Amino acid sequence: VVLKEIGERFAARRIQREQTQAGLAEEAGISPSTVTRIEPGKSIDFANVVRVARALGLLANFDALIPE
Repeated sequence: VVLKEIGERFAARRIQREQTQAGLAEEAGISPSTVTRIEPGKSIDFANVVRVARALGLLANFDALIPE
């Protein structure tokens, strides 16, 4: 459920930026197939989630997940 929600939010942000999955993959330094696995919430490596979050300008939001 959590991965699905993250994937949906990433997809919405990507679409808002008028960016293709391939364009996001290139910017994040991952394969396009990884983006197509992340967006529907399929199991993926957390490092790739971080790469996509960085490419979408959302990395700062991760601070809220793990407060000091």
